[in-house]
Amino acid sequence: MKPTERSFPVIGMHCTACAQKIEQALSKVSGIDEANVLYNERMLNVSYKEEMITLEEIVQRVKEIGFELITADTGQELNERRRKAQEKELRRMRLDTIGAWIATIIMMVMMWWHLPHTIHKIGMLLPATAVFFIFSSRFHIAALKQIRHGIFSMDTLVSLSTTVSFIAGNIALWHDLLPAEDAHLYFDATTMIPAFVLLGKWLEQKATIRTGDAIASILNRSPKWAMVMRDGVATELPIELIKVGDKIRVRAGETIPVDGVVIKGTSTVDEKLISGEPIPAEKVIGSTVYAGTINGTGAFTMEAQSIGSETVLGNIIETIRRAETERPPIRRIADKIASIFVPVVGLLSLLTFFLWYFLGESTDANAVSFAIRCAVSVLVISCPCALGLATPTALTVLIGETAKRQILIRKAATMEVLPRITTVFLDKTGTITAGMPEVVAQEWYVPSEEQPFYQSVLYTLERESTHPLAEAICSFFADSNKAELAFGSINTIVGKGIEAELEGKNYRIGNADFVGTSSSSLPGTHVYMSCNESLIVHLTIEDRVTDESRQAIADMQKMGLKVVLLTGDNKQAARHAAQISGIQEYHAGLLPSEKLAIVQTAIEKGEQVAMIGDGINDSEALSYAHVSASFASGSDIAISVADITFLKHDLRLFPQSIRMMHQGVKTIRLNFFWALIYNALAIPIAAGVLYPAWGIFITPALSGAAMAFSSLSVVSNSLFLKKRLHHK
Repeated sequence: MKPTERSFPVIGMHCTACAQKIEQALSKVSGIDEANVLYNERMLNVSYKEEMITLEEIVQRVKEIGFELITADTGQELNERRRKAQEKELRRMRLDTIGAWIATIIMMVMMWWHLPHTIHKIGMLLPATAVFFIFSSRFHIAALKQIRHGIFSMDTLVSLSTTVSFIAGNIALWHDLLPAEDAHLYFDATTMIPAFVLLGKWLEQKATIRTGDAIASILNRSPKWAMVMRDGVATELPIELIKVGDKIRVRAGETIPVDGVVIKGTSTVDEKLISGEPIPAEKVIGSTVYAGTINGTGAFTMEAQSIGSETVLGNIIETIRRAETERPPIRRIADKIASIFVPVVGLLSLLTFFLWYFLGESTDANAVSFAIRCAVSVLVISCPCALGLATPTALTVLIGETAKRQILIRKAATMEVLPRITTVFLDKTGTITAGMPEVVAQEWYVPSEEQPFYQSVLYTLERESTHPLAEAICSFFADSNKAELAFGSINTIVGKGIEAELEGKNYRIGNADFVGTSSSSLPGTHVYMSCNESLIVHLTIEDRVTDESRQAIADMQKMGLKVVLLTGDNKQAARHAAQISGIQEYHAGLLPSEKLAIVQTAIEKGEQVAMIGDGINDSEALSYAHVSASFASGSDIAISVADITFLKHDLRLFPQSIRMMHQGVKTIRLNFFWALIYNALAIPIAAGVLYPAWGIFITPALSGAAMAFSSLSVVSNSLFLKKRLHHK
């Protein structure tokens, strides 16, 4: 039997070690084929055999090792619970950051404000204690879990340095083993280090958190109930209870609940959700209809053929879920450095303590005091505040500057990946085109003096029509002088057009067969009008390729990028759009899964792929591309999946994004250079290597100041990014 694949949000993870722990625990359970945890998204993707293990047993197993899976009966409820958990975590991070900075400010005030000795001691101890036990507790918890798994990161060093500083501060405050005046220096470090790192983490979280949930945006548009015909009686049932073979009544304007085939009635269906094309598809008996698409003005009865995750829409949802959990998270540069840097610094601090303890002053008290000073100075001065700020500060500036240019960055990894892109896949409708049909040509077969009257006929009849092309025709003739005409009767014939009587004359507006003429072979949708079977006018309606798109494609090609057009439209329309926009390679008539297959093939060949689209039919390909982009005017799902959202419909924003990301990457690399070169120079001095020869020694206070200066240099370099971006 085929394994079942499910994705669940996970509550209680504080570090990558937690994710590894869950994967290791579940991989040993009989019946579970594979378990992958995406820590950045707090999601578990598990493949299991239902005949060997139940979902309840998986949930219990995860609970036994200290975590909780969010499960629900419906997709809407699952995503609502996940959203609330994410909001709760973000609120806690914000409170921790604010609390740590308030404590730091209080400590700075205490340094300059002369108060009675007892009040001064309490004024130092309380903020340091609050930060250590409350606002920085996440670092201590994460560090303990990581050490148990043999993993070291920034959390480990933050926890270690603040712990040693807090203990040393208390020793200096209450015991004569260390000088009393040093207490302030150690407590400063206890509050300042978490304040800087928490600020960096909060900025990063704000910069990278997804502003919308991809799955929820689809589920919220899907119907929850359907009119099911059972035993000749129409009964409204939840869509979860629909079975294959059920007869379902779909009324005008309703969303189709499952995939199936029309068995009674005719209508037009807006399939932009699936195909991406703006013109509704005509449906007659035997036509296939898809879940999530919207019925037009007609009503029909359908037979359910695919339900749940087996529908086209369901497959899209599951594909996105797999993409979110199976794609390995991009490891942060800071954590890569910290995995080596942290244990080395810890050993250097211990080595510094023992060397000065045995080689230091003659008295034990002086030896211990000087050894602790040097050891703490090493920990404080090497604390990776600058490393923690290197990425989020640059991201904050980049996100702010790109937003001013109508570009919203939704994922931090985009900045690193986008400059390496080699191939760009473009959707047609709504991406390189305006996304709205318009009349691009008119051919009249009557004298010019008669045309105003027939324009009035066209306008009056199309104004009464609900067909999407009617709006394009009315907009085209909106500025013409139109007389009010009183038609005797107006009949809409589904799949053909409109027929009306006026002053004994028969008017028809519709396709070529309906008006009795030959169809044009030129690209576009063609609408004809006849009067008593005499052709009056031929209108060509197209979704036009914009000038901005042509310029953007030319820019991308100048950058050396391969540009490919992917569309669900027919081959003739695709070829026409490709020729106008200057694209050499195009693929037409594609289903969402076929777009995905083309993107996957390119990735397997080693290409770095970007996908730009605006419809739900693009969402699978968007979710698998290395970088994805959409327009704010597009579908909710495309916007939610996309790494970049363009607030205005201008494809030129994409090559501009590439240029800006180049500058962002350069800034981050320079930030890491300053952070690391600072540590390379400062740690030996903090350890006291210059003290025996020249008497040069960095106290913990100076170490804290130097650490702050390192962070300031990184922040300043990130702020200079704003100036560099103004030239892009």
